[in-house]
Formats: sequence, structure tokens, C-alpha cells
Amino acid sequence: MLDQYAAWLTTATKTEDISKQSPLKLGPMMVLVEDKQNDIKQQFFYDKVPAGGQIRVFGSVTKPVENPNHMPKLEFVNSLVAVPMDQITTQKSDNYHRWWGLDWAYVEKGGEEHHGEWGKDQVARLQSIVSYGHRLGYWMSLYCLDGFTADKHQGWEDEYNFGSPEAVTIRWKAAIHAHADLISTDQYEALSKEIHSR
Repeated sequence: MLDQYAAWLTTATKTEDISKQSPLKLGPMMVLVEDKQNDIKQQFFYDKVPAGGQIRVFGSVTKPVENPNHMPKLEFVNSLVAVPMDQITTQKSDNYHRWWGLDWAYVEKGGEEHHGEWGKDQVARLQSIVSYGHRLGYWMSLYCLDGFTADKHQGWEDEYNFGSPEAVTIRWKAAIHAHADLISTDQYEALSKEIHSR
């Protein structure tokens, strides 16, 4: 598939040293994958590419093992807001690992489904997370920010729902203001309007 649509893709030249990023050759599409523990994505999409060849898929900060201590789900979700980002990674971005995807529960206790009031503490946490990732050279991505009432449900996951357009919009605005690079949502038309209204 990558061969079939190669002309559409954003690419970068593979360097001899992975720590040396080459500039992007921008296309209308960029393929991002999330790297997990014991994953093969880097091997397949980067390591097997010869030096001087084109990288067509870009990886992420390796996602931590989810709930390694087998805590009750809500207790685990609530614990994420206290995790220092340097416990997840201190590794700078490189020629393959260029983005970092974070569950919103790292920003706000309870995540989307069990959130509280949005205020100064949450704004500060969000800004510190995005700034930390940027200092390491990553595009910062936050997921998944939905806000819909029961009558507007389109089969989306309830665990990513803030419950109303008003509740999610205040968080979209905060993420935009914090200079998050990627915001994941199922309501991309509404988010697009919010971005372009600034």
C-alpha cells in the first residue's frame, strides 16, 4: 500500500545515524504509527530501509505498558495525572521517532469520561506536558477528545466522551493554546472550525 500511494506521502531520508533527523519532504499525507513495547514497527519501517532511502512511516515514543500493576481501571486512569513525563521518556526525538501520543488522562484526572472541572491546574499540567515533549523534539498528540450527548452518539467510544460540545471545546481551545501539534477527535469538522477561528 505504501508503494501504491508513495506520491502522496510525507517522507524523510534515512541517515546513517538515527539521532540525526533529516528534513521532511512534505506530501498531502503523513503516516504515523504508535510504537508499543516489544514492537516490530521500527524494524519494518525504519531499520530495513537502507541509508539514503526514504522513510515513509514515522514512529512514536514507545507507549508504556498499560496498567502493569493490574489496578482497578478507574484507579489506574486516575493515577496517570500524577505521572511525571520523564518517567515515560527522556529520549529525544530521532529520525524515526517523531511524535508522542498521550491519553488525556495524563492531563486531567479521570480522563474524558470521569473528568472534573477544567481550571488553572489542568491548564498548567497541559502546558507542562506539551512543553516537555517539544523540548525533546516531538510533535505532541493528545487523544481522544470528543464531546457529544446521547442523542448525538454515532457509535463513538464513551470512554473518550466529555459529555457535551461545550465541555470538549474548552479543552480543544486549551490544547490549541498550549501548541499541541495533533489533537485526536471523532468530531474533526467541529475541531477544524475551532482551529481556523483563531
